[in-house]
Amino acid sequence: MKKQEVKEKFQQLRAEGISYEKISKMIKVSKPALIEWGKEFKKEIEKLKAIRYEIILEKYKVTRENRIERIARELEIAWKNYETIDYKDLSKREILMMIIRLEKRLREETEQVLNPKTPEDEDGPEEHKIHYVKTTFDKDPVTEELVYEMDPKSEKDITLPKLNRR
Repeated sequence: MKKQEVKEKFQQLRAEGISYEKISKMIKVSKPALIEWGKEFKKEIEKLKAIRYEIILEKYKVTRENRIERIARELEIAWKNYETIDYKDLSKREILMMIIRLEKRLREETEQVLNPKTPEDEDGPEEHKIHYVKTTFDKDPVTEELVYEMDPKSEKDITLPKLNRR
């Protein structure tokens, strides 16, 4: 390999997070020389890392979009089953619980897409906000079907301080 090709290979390997020790063995260049190249090509390596991360994030975004679509489809099927008379092998309560779980999963998935974490969020928020709504489950006296009701009077936001874990 030409010296320029070796340097380009080094930049690529460093952008992938491979150690100087391993790169030294792979491209047959001393570790001290690689450390110098690391300083010399720092900006190029950072650009390659950024491109690599963009590719990874794009793949992750696609898989997240697929999960959101799948959950939305499952939720739609669950609601259709909930509204039918024939509940097949599931009780109405089981279908209702499935709907609630799917809505929660869909909310979690879309929350991460609509409100992605910024680098300063990585340590976690200083406080946690919880939205609370009291939900009651009862049997309809006429149809004996399980129904649930959310009490709008109980709706409130609760803020909890961040716990220090050391």
